[in-house]
Amino acid sequence: MNIKKFLEEVASGNPTPGGGSVAAFSGSLSSALVRMVSNITLKKAEGEKKEKFESLEEQARVLQNELWRLVDRDANAFNMVMDAFKLTKETPEEKEKRKAEIQKAFQEATRVPFETMEKSLQAARLAVTVMREGNPNCITDGAVGFLMAHACIKGAALNVRINLGSVKDEEFKEKVTKGVDKFLEEALRLEDEVNKLIEENI
Repeated sequence: MNIKKFLEEVASGNPTPGGGSVAAFSGSLSSALVRMVSNITLKKAEGEKKEKFESLEEQARVLQNELWRLVDRDANAFNMVMDAFKLTKETPEEKEKRKAEIQKAFQEATRVPFETMEKSLQAARLAVTVMREGNPNCITDGAVGFLMAHACIKGAALNVRINLGSVKDEEFKEKVTKGVDKFLEEALRLEDEVNKLIEENI
């Protein structure tokens, strides 16, 4: 799907792609901007700096592709939940199977935005690095890259939490909740660093 088609699908009356897919798309755009700054910086980089920014560009390329795949995975996870609710429940066995499938689907619908958070946090770290060490003329591009990643992290966190509310497995819930809190705390620290870089350089 090209970007124009994706935007039209988001704007339609269909429930997917929705906020989770848009969050993942934001993370993918963040990674693309990190690649842009890295590639511009590489034009005049030598030695260790060249090696570092080649590595940054490659890391961002991988994240861009992974987050783009999460756009579809998020929509598929939502559809999995809807399909589970449509299962028949006429016999006790069917009821139990339906309950199990619903729980399985909600856990998957929680894992996908959790992974989106994790990948986008990696992109946010890279964005801060290219802001700090990349071509100074591209600092605002790096900053926008961070903002896109931050939006992805916060948006995906909302999807994690709303789906986690339907999960019965307490151990799973506790583990995911701790992870979300940790990701958000780091994103906040990175935001402070970005604001400082902006104040010092713009």
